[in-house]
Amino acid sequence: MKKIIALLVLTVGISFSANAQKKTPAKAAVKKEAASTDSAFEKAAANDLAALEKAVTISADEKVSLKGLFEYKHRELSTATNDAARNVIYKTIDAKLRATLTADQTAALDKNPELLKTLTH
Repeated sequence: MKKIIALLVLTVGISFSANAQKKTPAKAAVKKEAASTDSAFEKAAANDLAALEKAVTISADEKVSLKGLFEYKHRELSTATNDAARNVIYKTIDAKLRATLTADQTAALDKNPELLKTLTH
């Protein structure tokens, strides 16, 4: 009887250690998915920046900060769950965009409401 119990404990112990050695592909898949969504946000931000550059002349420093702003916009909009949250994001992006641009740039942007909506929404 003692031998049977010892064999049972040994078998259970070996099976636990064998499961601990297996690699989980789920973690690698999550990292790969996160990298692909990051590149999607970067592409969308680059598209927004290119659209803005067509209407307004932008300095190199402004490009860096605006690209970060547009990446933030796309990340936040991807996680927004309702219209109220989206509206807050739209207003925040509009305020930050206006704070970053000069008065002349803002005036040129206001003349093109479709572009402004594209950039903030």
